[in-house]
Amino acid sequence: MVASGHEIGNHSLTHPCTGNFPWSKSNALENYTLEQMRAQLMEANKNIESLLGVKSEVFAYPCGNTFVGRGRDTKSYVPVVAELFLLGRGWLDEDRMILPSAILLNSQDGNGWKGL
Repeated sequence: MVASGHEIGNHSLTHPCTGNFPWSKSNALENYTLEQMRAQLMEANKNIESLLGVKSEVFAYPCGNTFVGRGRDTKSYVPVVAELFLLGRGWLDEDRMILPSAILLNSQDGNGWKGL
């Protein structure tokens, strides 16, 4: 995959999500700190580089969740991702920006829907 030019991104070491999902209660983001999340991402980066020989420059948030902790201790880990990666992606949030942009650009160059 790497030799074919596929982008290799980080998605965390153990895929923690909100404990609101029954299957994620034992690995809930609500039980994480920013330091623990940073360690997750750095360890996954280390594994990717060791196994595939590439540095991961993009990150996809597991379940689209961007927080750790709970209640007043809830914190965004978006700044951690911004320090470690060029790009962080949510879950299903790309479509809201990409599709309107693609339609606008294709309507201006005359290619229409075939150009998408």
